[in-house]
Amino acid sequence: MVVRRVLAAVVGALLVAYLIMVPLGLIGPSARLSTPEIIVAIAVLVLSQYSIEDLTFDPGGAGKIRLRRVEDRQRALESDVKALKMALSGIVTKFELSHLQGLDTPGRFEVQYSNHMVRELERLDAMRFVVPVRDGGLNAIRTDHQAPDDRFDLKDYAKITERGQDYLKLLDSL
Repeated sequence: MVVRRVLAAVVGALLVAYLIMVPLGLIGPSARLSTPEIIVAIAVLVLSQYSIEDLTFDPGGAGKIRLRRVEDRQRALESDVKALKMALSGIVTKFELSHLQGLDTPGRFEVQYSNHMVRELERLDAMRFVVPVRDGGLNAIRTDHQAPDDRFDLKDYAKITERGQDYLKLLDSL
C-alpha cells in the first residue's frame, strides 16, 4: 500500500517535472522521451492506483485484465479491522481486563477477595491468559482468603502468560 503511494508520487513528480522542463527548453529534442515511453509512465501512474484482480489469456493470445481500485480494497480491510476490534474487545470483560492489566504491571497487585473474581480468573486461565503459580491452583485463593474484606497480592496466586500479554498488546494497538 505504501509502496504504491510512493511509486505513484515519484512517477507523478517526474512526469510533471518532465512536462515542465520540455517547453522551457531544459530538455533538448535528442533527450526527450518517445511517445511509448510517456505512455508507459502514465500507465504506471494510473495503474499504481489499482491492483490486478484477474489476468487471463485465451488460446488465441488475447488477454483480459480486471483491475480493482486500491481504495476499495483498503475500505474493505478497514471494515474488517473494525469488526476485529469489536470481537477482540468482547473476548474478556472489563473486570477480567483489569486483572490482566494488573498482573502485567510491575510490583504488587492488591485485590479484594470475591467469588466473582475467582471465576473471572478461572475463565482467564481457561483461555490461557493467566496461569496459577501455587499448588492448588486458583482454588487456593478461596482457601486462603474467604473473608469479605480480605486483601492480598494476586501475583502470589497467578501470573499473566505470554498469550495474555500478546492479547493486551493487540488490544492496545487496535
